[in-house]
Amino acid sequence: MADRFSLSSIRERQPSLQSAQCRRHIHLFVICLLMPLLFACCKEPRVDTSSPEALSARASEYWQHRISADFEKTYAMEDPESLKGASLSQYIRSFGSAAKWKEAVVHSVKLAEDPVKALVTMKIRYSWVFSNTREAEPPTIESQLVDNWILRDDVWYHVFKWPFGNIPEAQNPSSNGSGGSGSIPADPAPPSQPAPAGDSPKP
Repeated sequence: MADRFSLSSIRERQPSLQSAQCRRHIHLFVICLLMPLLFACCKEPRVDTSSPEALSARASEYWQHRISADFEKTYAMEDPESLKGASLSQYIRSFGSAAKWKEAVVHSVKLAEDPVKALVTMKIRYSWVFSNTREAEPPTIESQLVDNWILRDDVWYHVFKWPFGNIPEAQNPSSNGSGGSGSIPADPAPPSQPAPAGDSPKP
């Protein structure tokens, strides 16, 4: 009697055990299907560094470095061809000392017909600083300038323009130095001779 009861209990449990195993297999199958999707969601989205939005952000970063006089960083963001092989010290000496940049904001970004070239219009605020001025705080001037940018290997580079077209002779790269101390940069054009768009005075 006890044996028949045990056999009967086992037979009754078998369908429920098979059903539980089946559910587990289904759950594992669903998890396997969802794993690639979960990993895809966890990955950071790829940033398009060649987009106009990326160019706007890079132009803003470039000018923040210019305002902070962090010329080593702006030097790294310049198009190598536009530097004409100039060393870092030559590059730093090319910036004038008569203008003090205060603020630069991206106004517009315009891609050229050639997709690797673009024009970025900046709204700038600066003041003239001359040694013979009697004003404690020179007035702030608001203006706009247009920068040329070029895309190389999916990265935007600023096209540097040498003041007055004075391109120094290329130096051996090994002679590159900070050049920040002891160098006297050339002054930009005086206020009576405003530089054309893209060639605004450089601090």
